[in-house]
Amino acid sequence: MKLIFIIIIISMSFSIFGNNKYAFGLVSDYTPFESTRHSSLVKDGSLDRLLFTIINNNLKLEAQGMISWEKESDNNSDSSFLIGDISFGAYIQNYLSRKFQLYYGAKLGFIFTTRDSSNNYGNNNDKDLLSYSFTPAFGSEYFIIPNLSLSAEIGLKLVIMDYENDLSEYFVFTRASLLIKWYL
Repeated sequence: MKLIFIIIIISMSFSIFGNNKYAFGLVSDYTPFESTRHSSLVKDGSLDRLLFTIINNNLKLEAQGMISWEKESDNNSDSSFLIGDISFGAYIQNYLSRKFQLYYGAKLGFIFTTRDSSNNYGNNNDKDLLSYSFTPAFGSEYFIIPNLSLSAEIGLKLVIMDYENDLSEYFVFTRASLLIKWYL
């Protein structure tokens, strides 16, 4: 909660310095190497993340978020998953021309997962999981028209998962993203 408050304060301070650009968009993530163990955290190919961007000179702040609900069934059990993912990024931009720019920076993210499951024997297995992520990233952005851009980004994502029984696990994977943004 403190991090969200800090991001809001930084965003508001941007408006004090004027000359800001704002953008909304959609993000599609891809993982080049499939991870079946953590497939609920690694969803590929759908435009499932919303994006908000504030740009002031060469500094870009982004917030991304998504919520999804999935249901799985087999002969012995039923499970449903609620997955939420929110991340905040800060990037330095380098304009190569009016239509093309490169940027680099990092994202901090929070992933929460709630699983409700039951089997034919009456056992319920409900679990909540909170994960944290850190993703250094590099990308490029091309303006198709002055208000519409298409970006490609690649990063190395570190995810730390905290389980209810005080165990932690981490994993690292490469994350590629396509972003479509509309600038106001």
